[in-house]
Amino acid sequence: MDLAWKVTSGASALGAGVSTALVVAASRSPDGGMTLFAWHPTMMMAAATMFGPSAVLIAQYRGTRKSKEDKENLLLLHAGLQAGAVACAGVGLAAIVANKNNHAKPHFTTPHGKLGAIALLAYTGAAGYAGWRTSQAMGTGAFWHDAAHHVGGAAAVALGAAAAVSGLMHPNWSPPTLGGGTKVLIALGAVGAALVAAAAVGANLTGVTDTLKAAVADEPAAAPAEESAAAAAPAEEPAAEE
Repeated sequence: MDLAWKVTSGASALGAGVSTALVVAASRSPDGGMTLFAWHPTMMMAAATMFGPSAVLIAQYRGTRKSKEDKENLLLLHAGLQAGAVACAGVGLAAIVANKNNHAKPHFTTPHGKLGAIALLAYTGAAGYAGWRTSQAMGTGAFWHDAAHHVGGAAAVALGAAAAVSGLMHPNWSPPTLGGGTKVLIALGAVGAALVAAAAVGANLTGVTDTLKAAVADEPAAAPAEESAAAAAPAEEPAAEE
């Protein structure tokens, strides 16, 4: 694990942990419990700043490994973190829908609500696309599919962070324990996690582009080269009989 990956993953984890912890602390009711609504910001922050960016960073780190076993293990970890992001976002969505139903309020009428819905669709789409691609047993030669998944994942992380920040700044969410400075700190954590993940995706896409160029340049000559090598190989002589 190189130093750059340690720094980026550490920065993302720090921003995610601090921002999510502050939201959890601010969302608790005066008696120390969790209201139905409180589960919405808590789970959405976990999805947008912890699981989502971490999944992207793991995918980027996977591209630096040579061992097939390492790549497979990191791929499973990436998929697990992505599934965790979708699951947390799903719980957060269920909490806000149920809370609005209890108060007879309409759904997805604010910019925050619409942005959050788009972010959840992006997360679900990135995960669903990966599942479909796996079920089709598509080879790694389909590099543009990899690039599409990387871009889609980065977009989901960016949208999730934007939705989290818009929710933090929503005038209807102002817990007494959450001051303006704390809101800014949480927002910086969310945006920081997303930016780190986006930078990792950019580095990964550079590798995909280089691989694609190399594949296009080498593909026509690959088969003849193999045939020439086979033709040039000396024939095996039969073993002498004793």
